[in-house]
Amino acid sequence: MRMVRLVFKILVDFCIFCLFFIFIFYCYSRFISQDKLPNVFGYSVLKVVSGSMEPNISIGDYVIVKSKEKYKVDDIVTYIDSYDSFVTHRIIEIEGNDVITKGDANNTEDEVFDVVNIQGKVIYKLPSIFSKVNTITVLIIIITIFMMKLIIEKLVIKQ
Repeated sequence: MRMVRLVFKILVDFCIFCLFFIFIFYCYSRFISQDKLPNVFGYSVLKVVSGSMEPNISIGDYVIVKSKEKYKVDDIVTYIDSYDSFVTHRIIEIEGNDVITKGDANNTEDEVFDVVNIQGKVIYKLPSIFSKVNTITVLIIIITIFMMKLIIEKLVIKQ
């Protein structure tokens, strides 16, 4: 029983450390370095606000974007457009440094832009149920896990 408690304590401590580290890294990326697209180890999360990629990606879904060295035709990427907004569309043509994208539900192509504007490739889609998750929620989860750890330690010490 003592071994189970020790293993449980180590796992909880590790989870708290990981969540706290990710939160600190995200805050650094977002507020201190002021990246346009905050990321943790090259991964970013964005909420989709238009239906231009329907039916593959819907309004309210979250996409996980990973920065890459190279991109190819048919990749779904997030880039910064001429209005300084994030756009997530499919690459339909690459010629040198010029990239043309198009939303799956759109009839027309986007304006040509430079490949350096691409922030990353969409590697995963989270359904809109995750739209309630934000920075405050993550902080509350970390605090809750930490409080649970303290309560469990108090109960274990008393036994």
